[in-house]
This record gives sequence, structure tokens and C-alpha cells, in this order.
Amino acid sequence: MNPKPKTRIECLMSVVDPIIVKFVPGIFFHRPNPRNLPANALCGFTLIEILMVLLMIGVVLVPMFTKFMSSLSSIEDLNLYQMAAALNTTHMETYRNQPYRQISMITSELELAIPDDLKKKLSSKIQVKEILPGRLLKIVITTTFKTGRKTALSLATLLANQKPMTGFPQ
Repeated sequence: MNPKPKTRIECLMSVVDPIIVKFVPGIFFHRPNPRNLPANALCGFTLIEILMVLLMIGVVLVPMFTKFMSSLSSIEDLNLYQMAAALNTTHMETYRNQPYRQISMITSELELAIPDDLKKKLSSKIQVKEILPGRLLKIVITTTFKTGRKTALSLATLLANQKPMTGFPQ
């Protein structure tokens, strides 16, 4: 009687099983059947196998979870930074559209209006400095973060007087 031809998996298992048993003790592809139990009774996992899988999952998942949590806080920081930049841009456009004489009356640092939901996180100030008297102003809008994690975010521009007083009648 001819022996039944082996499938690819059976051939592979006959080669791999002794190697794994030799180098990794305690791991068997085919568990021994010391009590002559039926084949379906040997299905399942041992307690050590389950504990090893849980250990491997823990070793992988804990660092991934901490990485996700740290990225969440950096996303919040970036969102706040983006809001501060948009706030600076909005204030700058508002003041650039004002007449030169009105802006030149600002002589000290002024606190700017901030939306209520950001008042605990940001503060914004404007500073106007005359570069060329009657001709050129430097406007600087600075937003500081109250959380203390970042430096201030500033936006500056120069504003020229379109109708300077030259002393000549117009």
C-alpha cells in the first residue's frame, strides 16, 4: 500500500517542528497527547501562551497609547498657536485700514480684544512706534500665551502716511 502523499503544510511542519522544539523549548506545533484524549480536546491555548500574547500586546500598546496622548497635547498647542496667528492677522488688518492720524495717536501699548473662550489662554497687545515723524509708523501686534509653554507670537508692519504734511499748501 502506497503511503498517502503529504501536503505542503505537512511537509513544512515535519521540517520546522523539530527545529522549533529544539531551540524554543515548550512550544509545540503538535502537542503530545499523554492521556490519549480525542484530537479535538487538544485544541486551544495554554495559560503560558495566553500570558505571552498579553505581555506582547502590553509591550506594544502602552508606548503607542502614551505617544497618542502626547500628540494630543501637541495638537492642542498647535491649534492655540494657529488661533493666535489668525487673531494677530485680524487685528493687523483692522489697524492697517484705519487712517494714519488715528493710528499715530496710539502712544502706549494697548490691550486688544480677545474672544471670551481664549481670554484664559492668550493676551494680545498693540504697540505703535513712529519711525519717520509724520510719514512712517511701525505697528507691532504681540500675542502671548498664558500657559507659559510658548514664546510670544508677533506680527509687525510699516504704515506710510499717504498724505503727509509737507508745509506746502495743497
